[in-house]
Amino acid sequence: MKIRHLPPNDIYQATNRILSLTNLKTDALTLSKDLSGGMKRRLSIGMSLIGEPTVLIFDEPTSGIDLEYRLFMDKDVLCEERQVRSHIQQSCQNIIFDRESVSELRFGIPRGQESQVQYLIDSLARSQKQLKIKNYGIATMTIEDVFLQYV
Repeated sequence: MKIRHLPPNDIYQATNRILSLTNLKTDALTLSKDLSGGMKRRLSIGMSLIGEPTVLIFDEPTSGIDLEYRLFMDKDVLCEERQVRSHIQQSCQNIIFDRESVSELRFGIPRGQESQVQYLIDSLARSQKQLKIKNYGIATMTIEDVFLQYV
């Protein structure tokens, strides 16, 4: 097998790195025709990152990206992530869990869910203490977010 100028021994490692970078590791065995539009876009960007090019030129980098908003939460030490996820998914059915750290939970809200954002904010305001969330915020995805996500 040969990919760009990579030696055969480096292909597996480079592929795993790109899959992790583009958050497609769990879909590594999925055929591209079965991926969502945003996943196809991430795959396309990942393919262009193979071989660590020095320059990338993006044409309409936000087209095809699935997420429109990001929900950030600062967790209290006693916060139970499972309870928070359940509460959030009841408020906004198509929300996507993005990542978790020791102090933060992050979710993505897909395009077309704008009507549920206000309901989600109201729900979090009512349940913030019960869920043991210190702070939360919602931000619109910007072109810089898209760029930083892949670089």
